[in-house]
Amino acid sequence: MTNNKLTLMVLFLVITLLVAVIPRPIYANGETLSQYLSGNLQTKYLLGNIGTIEAFGKLSINGQTVNQKSTFNSGDYLQTGNGAAATLFIDSSGKVMLGQNTSVYLAVSKTTQNERIEKSTLIASLVSGSLTVTLNGQSQAYVESRGLIFTANPGANFRARNYDGRLEVVGDVNFQNNQQYIVRPVEVGATLSVKARSSRQIQIQVTDENDRPVPDLPIIFTLGNQLGNFGAGNSLVTTNSQGIASINFTASSNPGTTSITASVKDTNYSWTGEISVYKQAGFWSTQNKILVTTAIIAAGTVTGVVVGQSGSGRKPAVVAQTPTIKPR
Repeated sequence: MTNNKLTLMVLFLVITLLVAVIPRPIYANGETLSQYLSGNLQTKYLLGNIGTIEAFGKLSINGQTVNQKSTFNSGDYLQTGNGAAATLFIDSSGKVMLGQNTSVYLAVSKTTQNERIEKSTLIASLVSGSLTVTLNGQSQAYVESRGLIFTANPGANFRARNYDGRLEVVGDVNFQNNQQYIVRPVEVGATLSVKARSSRQIQIQVTDENDRPVPDLPIIFTLGNQLGNFGAGNSLVTTNSQGIASINFTASSNPGTTSITASVKDTNYSWTGEISVYKQAGFWSTQNKILVTTAIIAAGTVTGVVVGQSGSGRKPAVVAQTPTIKPR
């Protein structure tokens, strides 16, 4: 009896230590995974086994190394080692592939209505590494990484990588970011002037609420009408390390004005300015014609006077009389 009590006490201490040392994901509003499950989604958090794992190389679940084929529970913390990989078959959601050196929390919740299961939600908090997800037609996804949150609809495929302090996401997803952005032009005012048939680089900078540049942010440029176009037809640009997104605008041959908008993708943050396309007057404009004609007449007058004064007694070819102004 004493040995059983001692065993239970040791097991309790080990579980407590594991819970304390395993990092927990923190969402944009400071919530943990369990708080998100019980609050934001208003869904039923599934407990117990949710699928199987086929691992190639080292794999641990909640800090414990497991066999190459194993099961896992909703809310488990999974880690792959260097050079390792794992494929997860989740009964209600689809398939998840983990790359090497990946650490991720995975859970599944199900939305219920009138005591009937409507759809399941795959929930992942990617601490580091990469995951590739293939959802079935009945499951959506909610993924958090580096303070950013994105969702995916049933049947979607996507890949997320969290390496070297950067998050890269490829696939059909929707970002849900609570961060505030400030979008403004660089070294120009609200109106930009561009000569017809010429190009000009346009730059905007994105900063956060503390005026810090935001890198690696997708920016979409759009025009109000067809007074020009963007180089190579690409209107999606990513901000650099200074939070600056640059794009080339080529004006058409017609003068006029058009609006230009730079928007942070999947947010309501944007900047809108105006581009004025002008047509530079040619040399033979009406004003220049008058000036040139006047100059020719003046030159002829001066020449006529000189010829008249320097002739050799013959009748000069051109004679110009100096006008006389008499007061009345």
